[in-house]
Amino acid sequence: MESIHFPEFLRAYNWLYKEGNAIYHRLAGHFGLSDTAFWILYSLREADHPLNQAELSAILCTSKQTVNSALKSLYTLYDYLALP
Repeated sequence: MESIHFPEFLRAYNWLYKEGNAIYHRLAGHFGLSDTAFWILYSLREADHPLNQAELSAILCTSKQTVNSALKSLYTLYDYLALP
């Protein structure tokens, strides 16, 4: 197996990470969603139980206010969610 030095590995990993993010960003845009709204829907679909806003905030590593704003946009603009 070919050896790789850490700085080379880090550059390669970061490049792949950014490419993956770009793909999901384009996918979100295709459906008219913000990145946060897309990741909320993705997270809800992948979860094995209902998620509250605090859990979504932790999963997405974003503020509760950002999650709340994205949920409001999904509810008011797209009618994707039924909020209690």
